[in-house]
Amino acid sequence: MAELDIATGELNIATGELVGTWLQLLATGAYLMYVPQCATVLWRDWKAGSSPPWLPVACALIFILTMSDLALGLVRAYQAFHVKPGERADPLTYYLDARTALDICKNVADVVLPLILDTIIVYRTYAIWDKRVAVIALPGCLVLVNLVFGALALAALPLGRVQASGLISSSTLRYYLITTLCLNVTCSGLIWWRIWRISSGVFRLSSFSQYRSGGSVMSQVLEVLIQSAAIYCAYLLALILSSRTSLFFILVNPFPAVSAIVFCSLIVRARSTHSVSADGLSLSMTLHLGRDLRCPSCTEAEHAGGAEPSEWHNSDVEVGRETWTRGHTS
Repeated sequence: MAELDIATGELNIATGELVGTWLQLLATGAYLMYVPQCATVLWRDWKAGSSPPWLPVACALIFILTMSDLALGLVRAYQAFHVKPGERADPLTYYLDARTALDICKNVADVVLPLILDTIIVYRTYAIWDKRVAVIALPGCLVLVNLVFGALALAALPLGRVQASGLISSSTLRYYLITTLCLNVTCSGLIWWRIWRISSGVFRLSSFSQYRSGGSVMSQVLEVLIQSAAIYCAYLLALILSSRTSLFFILVNPFPAVSAIVFCSLIVRARSTHSVSADGLSLSMTLHLGRDLRCPSCTEAEHAGGAEPSEWHNSDVEVGRETWTRGHTS
């Protein structure tokens, strides 16, 4: 009978699952702090008719899957480490069996959740790029490919061979994670480029002090990272690199909660009308271009006459104003 000696510091699957469950509890607590904000934003947009009808449903499914995954993880941990009278706890043997009903249900939650998140990030890209279908052609194909890999992964995981060191014989799950990463990197790159282009246009047309009032350069970079879900991509990469080690089980347990945090914060930031950084560009541009900004190359007569200088009709700003306004109302 395989035994677990945590005192030795041995990092096998049982240790990884236990540490991962602790981290999952912390991440879920952080996610629950975001849920009321996200619900408020969605409710406000639903009343205004500016939210797509499927988005609240998707967020509800994310919440259900995240909490279900936590509940399944806690039950599995209890069953693995529970000591029955006259017997010794054997968590390693318990976790090596990938065919239990709880394990299969947890696999379903872990596979279905990224598919929902993929739909949100593709729609986010679609909205930011003025709803151009050609822009999301590649991400759309990757979503279809990921559906196939997800179904294959669910069928293959119970048949896969798991060793104490964490090696997984099934390669379908890695293909699924790699496809998910490629999809999100593509969408994140498109979102990042759009946001950065708009931000650069605002910077060129405004004075440094006025632009800085919306936040430092670092805050603008961090905002772009949040809006493009770059943290989610980095987490997927960590899962792929650790998929042949027991470190994978430490990372995969908090994955649903971390993913929910990233996308919940994305929805809150993208829909918040009080943001003064990247997602508040449409609001700040509307106010500043209407009142505050003074073009250095314009004459006083132009300013006094209230005429809008030609330099303010820069394509980046016009695209940015229209794009971010649509991003808030789509």
